[in-house]
Amino acid sequence: MIFSLWKKAMRFKTKTIVQKSSGNRTSTRLSLEPLTDRLAPSASPFWLTSDTSDTATHFLVITPESTQVGATTPIEVVALDASNRPVSNYTGTVHFTSSDGSATLPADYTFTSDDHGFHLFTETPSATGSETITATDTTTASITGSASVTVDGAQVATHFAVIARSQAEAGQSSDFIVVALDANNRRVADYTGTVTLTTSDSAGTLSASTYTFTADDRGAHEFTATLATTGSQTITATDSTTSSITGSATVNVNAAPTATHLIVVSQPSAYANEPTKIVVAALDASNHIVTNYTGTVSFTSTGSSDSLPANYTFTSSDNGYHVFTVTPSATGSDTITATDTTTSSITGSTTISVNATQVATHFAVVAQGRATTGTATQFAVVALDMNNQPVQNYTGTVHFTTTDTATGASVPADYTFTADDQGVHVFTATFATSGTQTITATDTTTSTLTGTASIRVSSGSSSGLGNGGPLGGGPFSGWRW
Repeated sequence: MIFSLWKKAMRFKTKTIVQKSSGNRTSTRLSLEPLTDRLAPSASPFWLTSDTSDTATHFLVITPESTQVGATTPIEVVALDASNRPVSNYTGTVHFTSSDGSATLPADYTFTSDDHGFHLFTETPSATGSETITATDTTTASITGSASVTVDGAQVATHFAVIARSQAEAGQSSDFIVVALDANNRRVADYTGTVTLTTSDSAGTLSASTYTFTADDRGAHEFTATLATTGSQTITATDSTTSSITGSATVNVNAAPTATHLIVVSQPSAYANEPTKIVVAALDASNHIVTNYTGTVSFTSTGSSDSLPANYTFTSSDNGYHVFTVTPSATGSDTITATDTTTSSITGSTTISVNATQVATHFAVVAQGRATTGTATQFAVVALDMNNQPVQNYTGTVHFTTTDTATGASVPADYTFTADDQGVHVFTATFATSGTQTITATDTTTSTLTGTASIRVSSGSSSGLGNGGPLGGGPFSGWRW
């Protein structure tokens, strides 16, 4: 059972844990969190013993200390015996009454065995003051209990809090929140008025000029402002019906940063006639990225036959940087420069060491260490250069052989790599003979371009790696497929 006892009352923190069962008695450990309220026990965690033969003699009714008119208010009803122990087998029917004749009360409820003598209800008071709520067994009127709750008047919004960043950049959007508050600066969750939003910045824009709060807003809503004029500017929210319900925030608008130069970032080396990525970012005098840069850049390079990007105009979604592709044409040192087409001083460059076209010299055959006879197992073939770097442009054809010549063993058919493979491809093979077996991949044109893997093959089921597992894990987790 779960005890949902509310703030300012007694709260049971954990579920019941049945420790022992003997006859019709069960021992149950409850952990209590003592609070300062009149109902809170002073004891720390203790043991309660509930006897299934005990009889309920009264109810404990628990409510919050205070609530508001029209607010849904929780009520906890606990069936107790003469010794104030919970009666877990209570299955009577309870009826509710209130000193507030117009309150909305729970319907009569019959406890079930799943309640274990505890149940949570709700009521809605209609008038301010002290309300007494009474729960009574419909068969035995002496089984009863009550609790009092102080009912405050419904919250009324008296002003707004407009929460915004203290600093903003001209032309850059920033969020602000409007919160409806009462006279005690508590959020009015049921506020559903209409607000008018204005700003002292005549050149600025707001995401909405008016907005009607909904129940889902719970008294707070987020908006966006784009202020354009530097200096101190205000954003004001005013209730469209009651102008005294208002609030504002002051934002110091700074001049937007201005791009003074570009930075071009690249890999230190690349291969001739192979595409490589560069990043161009617009920076201000302090080397901060200028997120609102929307200039157009052109590209030049010291490689006369390089393939360079076309002129590109940055957009707001670039946030001041963009990725491009260049293809160097010759070996040696190649400097690539990006320049703003309007302001030539806004420029930047990078130097790349261009190596000869990458050539595959051998294969890495990457296999899982164990396999099972008769079960397909995966392996990858990776084309590598003399420095053991993947050759992403390899498009040769590979042929497969294996030391397992028994009937039932199989290797893949010849396969021609494609540009999409980027030098890596996954295959499957099936072994028929237990023991250590090898599988070899060889380029059909250049026989020295080859590679082999050894696999320990077991008969029957195997608890080792592999046997055709998913590509996302094991030895293949580092590759792109």
